[in-house]
Amino acid sequence: MTLWQEINNKMFRSGSKLYLLIGINVIVFLVIGVLSIFERLVFRTTVVDDLTREYLYMPAYLPKLAVRFWTPFTYMFLHAGIFHILFNMLWLYWLGQIFEEYLGTKCTLGLYLLGGLAGAALFVIAYNIFPAFTQSGLVLNSSVVGASAAVMAVIVGAATIAPNYTISLMFIGPVRLKWLVIFYVAVDFLGIVGPNAGGEIAHWAGHCLALYM
Repeated sequence: MTLWQEINNKMFRSGSKLYLLIGINVIVFLVIGVLSIFERLVFRTTVVDDLTREYLYMPAYLPKLAVRFWTPFTYMFLHAGIFHILFNMLWLYWLGQIFEEYLGTKCTLGLYLLGGLAGAALFVIAYNIFPAFTQSGLVLNSSVVGASAAVMAVIVGAATIAPNYTISLMFIGPVRLKWLVIFYVAVDFLGIVGPNAGGEIAHWAGHCLALYM
C-alpha cells in the first residue's frame, strides 16, 4: 500500500472524523507553506502569505468581515506556524479519540465546526464591544487564525463526558481530564488581555460551547 493510499484510507474510509480533520489541516498547512517558501526563494516576495492573511484569516472589523464572509470557516483550518499546528493536531488526536470512544464518530465533525464558529463569533463580538479593542484601534487590523477554538471544543467535550479519564503527561505523570481542562481554561482566561487576546477569546468560546452541549 502506498503512502497516498494509506492517507486516503485513514481520512475517508476509517470512519473516524479525526483523521479527516487532521488531514485537511495538515494538507492546507503544507500547500500554503510550500508555495510560500518557493515564492520567497525564487521571487523574494510574500504574495502567498499576504493573500492568505487578507482573504483566509478572519478579521474583527465588521465592514471587512462582511466582504470576507467565508473566513469564519477558513480560519479554523489554518495555522500561523509549525508549532501552532503541531500542538493543535496532537491535542485533537489524543483527546478526540477519547471523545469518539464514548460518543462515536458522528459528533466529532459537528463539534469541531461549531467550536470554530463559536470562537469566531465571540472574537468578533469582543473586539467590537470592549473599549480595550475598539478605542485602541485594534479592531481595525486584528484577525484570528487557527483551529484552537475548534480543538478546545473537542477537548472540553471529552473532559465533560469522561472527567475522570486519566492520561499520562510527560514529566507530570497521570492526570485526570477534568484537571487538565480546568488548567487550560484558567490559562486562556489569564491570556485574554495578552498579546494573543483574540486567540484566547476564541478558545473560551470553544470551552463554553462544549460545556453547554
